[in-house]
Amino acid sequence: FDAAFFGISPTEAGHMDSHERLGLELAYKALENAGIQPDRLAAGDNAVYIGVDSDDYSRMLRENT
Repeated sequence: FDAAFFGISPTEAGHMDSHERLGLELAYKALENAGIQPDRLAAGDNAVYIGVDSDDYSRMLRENT
């Protein structure tokens, strides 16, 4: 996961659930596949919504920190 590419600090990236990282990568890939240039989105309000049913990663972080 290239945190800097998405403007995410290394510290924040280390605390992100793997679902979040994968979701960002897949959303970006979907834009690429649709032929949408990322710079066209920079001026607008855009969002990626992801629903996750499991919270195992944050539980694991709490137990190991």
